[in-house]
Amino acid sequence: MKQTIKDNQVDKEKKEQATNDLEVHLNLAKEARQSYLQNRIHTAKEDGKSVLSWDYAENIMLPILEETPSTFFFKTRRKIELVGIVNEEITSEGSIQTNFVIDECFKIKKDANSIVSMLDFYLKGKIVPGTSLILYTDNCPGQNKNYFVLGYLIYLVKI
Repeated sequence: MKQTIKDNQVDKEKKEQATNDLEVHLNLAKEARQSYLQNRIHTAKEDGKSVLSWDYAENIMLPILEETPSTFFFKTRRKIELVGIVNEEITSEGSIQTNFVIDECFKIKKDANSIVSMLDFYLKGKIVPGTSLILYTDNCPGQNKNYFVLGYLIYLVKI
């Protein structure tokens, strides 16, 4: 949206429309953030509820060998992917994040299967059955495959 505003310096109508669209978007994001913070604070005080959020991090580059010459060292780094699931319960230590670290030699797709598998592993291992969940994630259909994740969550409710 910001790029559209920059690109339409001459066309005042398009610039104004893009500016209005950006303002609406920012207001909606602000409301969503307030809802998230409110849920997080209230959930910390209630038993039987958990607020979870998850997302893929960008690819992280790590050095492969410590003894490699410096010019080579920075050119060939190992890629890992990081998926984090955060239990937003506020404790004395803060929120607790569980990370799934995926090395480049075990490359997986960012699809519904991987998201549901990691979420299932987390929920079965870290969340007490019968807990009410409030879930937050980005709106990226490529990673979350919303229909499949919702189908999985409906399945959990039924069982």
